[in-house]
Amino acid sequence: MKKRGRHNFKSKTEQNLISIGIGLVIGIVLIISIIGVIQLMSKNKSKIKPKTFSYEIDENDEVTILGLSDWGKDAALVVIPETIDGKRVESIADNAFSDNNNITSISLPNGLEKIGNRAFYNCSKLTEITLPDSLISVGSESFANCGVTTIRFPKNMVSIGINACLNIENVEYYSGFVTGAPWGAANATAVTE
Repeated sequence: MKKRGRHNFKSKTEQNLISIGIGLVIGIVLIISIIGVIQLMSKNKSKIKPKTFSYEIDENDEVTILGLSDWGKDAALVVIPETIDGKRVESIADNAFSDNNNITSISLPNGLEKIGNRAFYNCSKLTEITLPDSLISVGSESFANCGVTTIRFPKNMVSIGINACLNIENVEYYSGFVTGAPWGAANATAVTE
């Protein structure tokens, strides 16, 4: 009489145990690898942030903001940094944010000197903007038809373009220093302090 399958049964059991052991080892290696990647990412967090803005760097190593990148295009609160890639943000290009109806508030950096023509034109939901003291020039229709009701230009302003403030209720500026009127404001007030 033949012995039935006892040898084969032991062999299959051994094979199953070996397979389970290999599976456990592979699982442990994967878990350790995932933990290592997570730790590496948390250490290099600043290096993996997506870019919010499209921009160009000129021959003087100064940055001009061209607008929002595809990643940042739906942002409501926009904060433009003082530097990008270690270079000073000097200007905002013509039409950079025009017709963007997502932006409700924008923070501009110290060091910004120029805002181009129609940069915030027709940004109907934009209700809050503070201009930095470093600003010296604002292009034509820069803030025309946006949701801002009051805007105050800093002391250093040299030029404000035609209709830059079209449909803005209140504009405050420092008298004697600014050229480029009419600005299109319903009410422009010269201030001394």
